[in-house]
Amino acid sequence: MLQGTLGALIALTGSFEQLISLYIFVMWTFMALGAFTVIRLRLSEPDLLRPYRAWAYPWTPLMFIAATLALTATLWIEQPVRSSVGVLVILAGIPFYLHKSRANLGGIREI
Repeated sequence: MLQGTLGALIALTGSFEQLISLYIFVMWTFMALGAFTVIRLRLSEPDLLRPYRAWAYPWTPLMFIAATLALTATLWIEQPVRSSVGVLVILAGIPFYLHKSRANLGGIREI
């Protein structure tokens, strides 16, 4: 509910260009986190079966992370207020995620 309310407020207060910039900032931030996760999982679980091998690993995910960080830094410099709002919306969802993940943790069983 909070995320939806914040999203509606942002949509009502910005121009189409500002909304697109905000969306791009948040989207590329999560893409960088996804690439970082690939590296982290390969380091933390090296023996896990992987049906797909990344070409030139770890250089390709590292280059992707560098490119996404450059893009998001540029957007933050050009539109610091909107980018900060995007970060705040993401951070506002963390307590709800933690609460939900703790609630689901009791029902998880290892196979």
